[in-house]
Amino acid sequence: MVFSEKSPPHPFFATRREMTIDALQLISDEIASQVRTLVHSFSQREANCKHPDTTLRNLYTAFGEGLAIVAGLMNAAAPINRIPQELLTTIFALSHETHPPKYSQTPYWPFEPLSAGGPHQLPKVCRHWRELALQTPTLWNTVVTVLRSQEDDRDYCFGRSIYSPKDSDISLGLNVHFAPGPNPRALCPQRAEKMIQFMLTNSPKIRQLHAWDASSIPDLPSFLQSFDANALEHCAIVQNTGRDVLRDPSPKPGRLLFFSNGGARLRSLCLLNIRDIPDNEFPSLTLLEIGFDRELNVRWEVEDLVEFLAGSPKLEEVYLHYISYWDQHAHSHKDTVSLPPVSFPHLQYLAFTCLHRDPNRELDVQIDNPANPIDYLLSRISIPPTCHMYLDAPVVNEPQAVLKSVTDTLASVCRRVPGKHAVSHMFLRLSNPVQRGNPIQLVFQQGSLRLQIPKFPDQPEGMNFKFPYPDFFRTFRDLFATTTHLRVHYTRDAILTAFGGAMPWAAAVFPSVTAMSLIPDSGMWLSPTMRTTLRAGIAHLVRCPQPHWPEPPASSVSPSGLGSEEQSEEHSGWPYYPALDTLWTSVDLELTGEIEELETALAARAAQGMPIRRLIVTLRYSAGADWDSDGVERLRELKVAGVEDVVVMDGEASSNLEAVDWLVRLPERYDLPSSIRRDWPTLWDKQW
Repeated sequence: MVFSEKSPPHPFFATRREMTIDALQLISDEIASQVRTLVHSFSQREANCKHPDTTLRNLYTAFGEGLAIVAGLMNAAAPINRIPQELLTTIFALSHETHPPKYSQTPYWPFEPLSAGGPHQLPKVCRHWRELALQTPTLWNTVVTVLRSQEDDRDYCFGRSIYSPKDSDISLGLNVHFAPGPNPRALCPQRAEKMIQFMLTNSPKIRQLHAWDASSIPDLPSFLQSFDANALEHCAIVQNTGRDVLRDPSPKPGRLLFFSNGGARLRSLCLLNIRDIPDNEFPSLTLLEIGFDRELNVRWEVEDLVEFLAGSPKLEEVYLHYISYWDQHAHSHKDTVSLPPVSFPHLQYLAFTCLHRDPNRELDVQIDNPANPIDYLLSRISIPPTCHMYLDAPVVNEPQAVLKSVTDTLASVCRRVPGKHAVSHMFLRLSNPVQRGNPIQLVFQQGSLRLQIPKFPDQPEGMNFKFPYPDFFRTFRDLFATTTHLRVHYTRDAILTAFGGAMPWAAAVFPSVTAMSLIPDSGMWLSPTMRTTLRAGIAHLVRCPQPHWPEPPASSVSPSGLGSEEQSEEHSGWPYYPALDTLWTSVDLELTGEIEELETALAARAAQGMPIRRLIVTLRYSAGADWDSDGVERLRELKVAGVEDVVVMDGEASSNLEAVDWLVRLPERYDLPSSIRRDWPTLWDKQW
């Protein structure tokens, strides 16, 4: 480092001179003089310039003063006080400081805990800002729980801004964050009672209620039933201790009456670790999230859920995550055979992930024919074909049952949801199934489905169960016959090899693929022996001289759920993706030979009469690593028969395989060909 002492301050903290053009001219002349001195001293190494750091310091300070003058001139040309009041108040509304929840409990909930003191700096800027801020009551309508002292985390108070309006006609947006400490029960009873009483007293005026830790409310059912929800628009009830909500048996098991005075204005509702669902109708509700962050079996059945949803016909987003259910009939206490499905014409997003529980371990009675909760839910509701779905195939205790679980879930979607007869493009991630689940993203002509293949249960030592992808895809051959874009991310070479060896079955299942993305995970944090390679990916593009693979099963289940016989096929003559025109892959510059391997594969396809005309290559390398720049130029000037267009992308693009950039923004940033799809849904990125 050039500076041996404490670094000078940031340029914008430099002493400002007069904010004029003349002052800018003077500082520019000074900068030019300092630069000439610096260049001369370094080039001639004169003896009288023994400390070039002094010149650098002076230059640094001069640049800072120059930037300060430029900033002043810009503000004089368009001072911030000239910003329209409507725009300025919108900017003010963004000044609230947010605190991410302690856990990622509510992945789809758009609200976060707020700090009541965030906007307090606004009235101190200038008289104009003060008048405007104090005339904006929505800046001061947040009431939160805060720590009175850092030493004693049990000393809480119920805080509101000193600028909060006292007018009783002003609605309050109440944000409650109960007991963020490690022991919610240690909350001072007097303070808890004061906070609860404040909420109940002001409930007719409250538009937002976020109980981030409702476990600190001693009698939550009574609180909810006493809360006047006349003005309530957004509500989150989060239990952090897993404590039961109901103390006594309810006349409607699994149902709990929420709120007095209705809740007709409620537009969004989030319930976390609440084992009961509301026994209310919310006609204005558009967003619903019900979830758990631990294994707590719900007390309601799927039909209870359907009845509750029926009271909210305007629903646009429904997220049900980590629902733990007993392996029982989903409609055991109701006769719903003759009931028509409930229609939700505005539904845009539906997520339902659940956890299967083995009845033999927990129940005394064996259930002979358990109902799949996902299939039952889809049979009882009617959703538009444009809806984007996230479904997690039920987790089962036996590895052999995983295939049936995934197959049944997709078959149910094809059978129950209109317009799910052909997949236009598909995303597939291949990773260790024991460590994490693998998603499949299916995009239809309208709407999409992200189907999560569950993580396999722990296997005995020596066993390594792999999901049978060939059997799964061949079951739905008609569904994938029209797929034109196939995108595969893989984290280990061995996993991709297990995906299908030389993958001839995939070439048969996806005969219409024109664009393919084979993206190996960079694996920079792993040992060199575990790094993914290009070789494993491009091996699927070139036909072996003597291919050999097992025949498909004699019969399978079609998407309609009916058994269908398939004739055995002679695959030895089947071309590898005959329509493939565009390839998107990556090259590891730290591994020798990958560029040559890519050239060999492209030449082999061209020799077979199936050239790839468009090639997109993402460069991969570790930060600070040495790599051959000649190889990059070799890629840019690639001379292989049939290749007409080559796009080379920098390595930053592959820094995170889960980034939305892979699916949406990268095609635009790098002007990729139109064959690379732009319409990938991105809602479920948090679930990858």
